[in-house]
Amino acid sequence: LEYKFERSFVYKLVKFIKFFNTRDKLKYLIKGINVEKRKINPEFKKILRSAKNISNTNGSELYFVYVPSTSVIWNSCSKRNTHFFDVKKILKNNLDIKFISLCDELFNKEKYPLRFFPFRMDGHFNPLGYEEIAKVIYRKTNKSP
Repeated sequence: LEYKFERSFVYKLVKFIKFFNTRDKLKYLIKGINVEKRKINPEFKKILRSAKNISNTNGSELYFVYVPSTSVIWNSCSKRNTHFFDVKKILKNNLDIKFISLCDELFNKEKYPLRFFPFRMDGHFNPLGYEEIAKVIYRKTNKSP
């Protein structure tokens, strides 16, 4: 039913009238003009280092799960900024924390990734979205023989 709605004339008309794609692209252009490269807060690194130490002490593994915003998903996860890549580098190289990107593991592999949101709108995931995210995390954190 959701798939049929997405292909319906009404959905396409509303999408056109609201200028979803145009508005989103303009937002990136406008923000991109005066954006300075943000530095990662040193407190963030300290917190991650502490979490890593606690997980090592407890004999457990620490995973960082990147959950993109809906605007990033609407752009097929291609608009990840340099901040995303800086965080990923710190996690993997400096702290040896395992990284799970829902962009790479779920949304980029999905033909209609917005089906994981109620009415394909900005906000929380729907039950299907949470279920698929749980499956990805389970798959990535459990080693199968």
